[in-house]
Amino acid sequence: MVEELKPSKADPPQCLSLAWSTDGQTLYAGYSDNIIRVWQVSV
Repeated sequence: MVEELKPSKADPPQCLSLAWSTDGQTLYAGYSDNIIRVWQVSV
């Protein structure tokens, strides 16, 4: 059986915390969906 993909009706995850690495090159964000997202920052 194949089901049609539908957008989720759940609320999008919210950012609950932010932290920078000691060298200032990486930003970490903790979300309400229990996922930590990581960004490399370049200037």
